[in-house]
Amino acid sequence: MPLYTKKVTVPASTPITEAVAEELEIKEHVIERIEVYFPPGCCLLVHAAVFHGNRRIWPDLKADWAVGHGETVGSDVHIEFEDVPVRLTLRAWSEDEAFDHTIVFRIFTQPVEKAAPWDLFREFLLYALGRRRRRGR
Repeated sequence: MPLYTKKVTVPASTPITEAVAEELEIKEHVIERIEVYFPPGCCLLVHAAVFHGNRRIWPDLKADWAVGHGETVGSDVHIEFEDVPVRLTLRAWSEDEAFDHTIVFRIFTQPVEKAAPWDLFREFLLYALGRRRRRGR
């Protein structure tokens, strides 16, 4: 499972309206898991999220931005993209008025062939039955 990591430094007193934004380009079609490491000292004051374009893809929109203190926060997501490379925006902001913090984003990916073999099998059956032309890879 290919892993992408990126350190993001968030200055003290960075409001959500001026969140730090760092770009990360991935070459695989599927994101399986997203994590953020919050070192000790963040005290739940540093907030992080991952966006694709203007759409937040992690954490889920039902949740607030991820926070932590001396821990890794993450979840399995299984998000598929049609076109690669995929450009993600890693955003973070901080309520801490005294200290800058450096957090680490981790994006775990899979090539589409390994992530969803049933989709390839379905595509093969449709091709074999003459219902759909096979896509070029």
